[in-house]
Amino acid sequence: EDVQQKLYEEILTIGDDMNYNNLTYMDAVIKEALRLYPPVPFIGRVLGEDTIIDNVKLPAKTIIHIVIFMLHCDPKYFPDPEKFDPNRFINNEIKHPFAYVPFSAGQRNCIGQKFAMMELRTAVGEIIKNFKLVPITKPEDVVIISDLILRARDPIRVKFVPRN
Repeated sequence: EDVQQKLYEEILTIGDDMNYNNLTYMDAVIKEALRLYPPVPFIGRVLGEDTIIDNVKLPAKTIIHIVIFMLHCDPKYFPDPEKFDPNRFINNEIKHPFAYVPFSAGQRNCIGQKFAMMELRTAVGEIIKNFKLVPITKPEDVVIISDLILRARDPIRVKFVPRN
């Protein structure tokens, strides 16, 4: 509730402008949600050259999988990784440029990343401006399934309470 209230107060600062692009806390909230629930939980790559990882030599053309879901929950990069804490992205706590990659990274990153962030800012902004969200489904009851995209096995129920 405190995160939602802080986000709501930040949204009020822009008035009816609907320009959600420069809201620092909103971006942090979205990034933290994407850290915990990356849309694509893993990606595959083919090594372009021989590579050594943890003293193990992997030859060029080896197919590897990067499990983004696990990477984003590594306590080495994200202390208390299961906690929803948007301040990680405000206080610049990320210790490695590739520790946070919800849209992949490098030459093969998602070409729709900027559009997706714009869509998320607009949707989150309009929803939080007009409604208080009250969870009905408890977080501990959500079962995550890792298909091509990350999703919940069952519906996640949320009550939308109109704001005055």
